Amino acid sequence: SSIAQLQADQDMAVHLNRMPMTTLEEPVRSTVQGGLRNSKHECTLSSQEYVHELRSGIMDEKLLNCLESLRVSLTSNPVSWVNNFGHEGLGLLLDNLDKLLDKKQQENIDKRNQHKLIQCLKAFMNNKYGLQRILGDERSLLLLTRAIDPKQTNMMTEIVKILSAICIIGEENM
Repeated sequence: SSIAQLQADQDMAVHLNRMPMTTLEEPVRSTVQGGLRNSKHECTLSSQEYVHELRSGIMDEKLLNCLESLRVSLTSNPVSWVNNFGHEGLGLLLDNLDKLLDKKQQENIDKRNQHKLIQCLKAFMNNKYGLQRILGDERSLLLLTRAIDPKQTNMMTEIVKILSAICIIGEENM
């Protein structure tokens, strides 16, 4: 059974890696104590620095830049980095998504931030630890389904792919 679970986890990782990632055409930027540093290929923030940035309540463009850099870090760093980002980091991503979904007047930047949050969640769950955390948090599936917006087809498609992968892989875990 554990061999089957390991194979299912590996299949999930392969499936999620094959999903196309829609990115905004702009350089990766990391926030460092409120300032922006252009960094096409370097991810200079630690997982706990991202937690601190997300906890600080940054909004709009600063949040977008932080999330893009975080998505790259979640994708390119080892699982131990994702573990260190951990439960608190996931909670902060979900909190930010919840706040943006609850906003009555959504600006264009809010929609871009929602999409970037979805991409971060996708990168976060692309390993056994992240998948277990997503499945273990009651809000995650609810917020993903709330974020489905036919007016934002790229984001909607990405969410549906994530939910379908969770249905296939998560069936044994639920």
